[in-house]
Parts: sequence; structure tokens; C-alpha cells
Amino acid sequence: MDKWQTEKNIIKILLISFIILLCMWGILLWNENRIIVLDLNDVIISSNTDEYTYQIESIKYKQEDLAAHNKIMVSGWISCPGQEIKIASIRMVLKNISTGQYYLIPTTIVSREDVTEKFDDGYNHSLSGFKINIPHNNKIDTGIYDYEIYALCCFNDREQLVPLNTTIKTWENNDVES
Repeated sequence: MDKWQTEKNIIKILLISFIILLCMWGILLWNENRIIVLDLNDVIISSNTDEYTYQIESIKYKQEDLAAHNKIMVSGWISCPGQEIKIASIRMVLKNISTGQYYLIPTTIVSREDVTEKFDDGYNHSLSGFKINIPHNNKIDTGIYDYEIYALCCFNDREQLVPLNTTIKTWENNDVES
């Protein structure tokens, strides 16, 4: 083989490798951002919500633009005051009130130093913030259904589903952007 043919083969191999990596990245991104129907067989629904302190700070969307934007933005925080939390995971869950179906929503954890300051109990609560962008699609349709909001919290390897005692439509007239 001459030098040109070898370089051509190397370029082909690099291009194929790049395409394979790009496809794998796309699959991982899709998997991380999809809405999953939650099976509650392995999840403990918290009956004692007193140990959790939480606040939904905003639920925002433009009603007239909902079909165009396809997102409802929810932000807030949840924590356990008076407890040392070394490992924290918060994922938000919506429960369709009519069907009883639970949906696990992709959640972004937001650093919240202000929550640590609020409690001032000697523990770090900075990993308590969350933000979700709820897609309006065939699984989530806020025009037809209302959804209760839950937090699936895993603090120090103890996972519990915590009801946040509000729904999407509760906020409809309170926090809708115009």
C-alpha cells in the first residue's frame, strides 16, 4: 500500500469512530432526558413528610404559547433540616390525578446556599435545589390533566417519594407568565 491509501484508511477509521461516538452520546442524552413511567413497587411513599422541608418557588409557562414552547418550568428546593446529608439525589415525579400514573421527570439539581443559610443548623443543604422543564407531549398534557408534584429524594441512600402537596393547575392562576 502506498502512503495515500494508508492515510485514506486512517481517515475512514477516524470518521467511523467519530460517528459511533456521536451516536452513543445521542443515546445517552436521550436516555437521560426522557420521561419514564415510574414503577412504585420499589419506592417508599413517605407518610411522614414532617422530616422534609420544601418550597415550590415557581411554576411558569405561557398558556397561549404552551404548544410552541412545549415546556413548563418548575423550580424550588427540598431538604431535611437537622440531618447531615452526605449523598443527595433529587428527581421530580408527576402523578396524573385522573389516571394515577406516575412519571419520572428529568431533573437538574441546583446549588442553593441560601437554603443552608435559612436553616442555620450546622448542616449543608446546598444540594437541595431543583429545576425541571416538563415537556408538554403525549405523556404529559396539562391542557387535559392535572398533575400532583412529588420529589423522589435519595438522601444518604434512603429513597422516598415525598408529596409536595401541590399540583400544576394550582399554580395556573398564581404564577403564569403573560
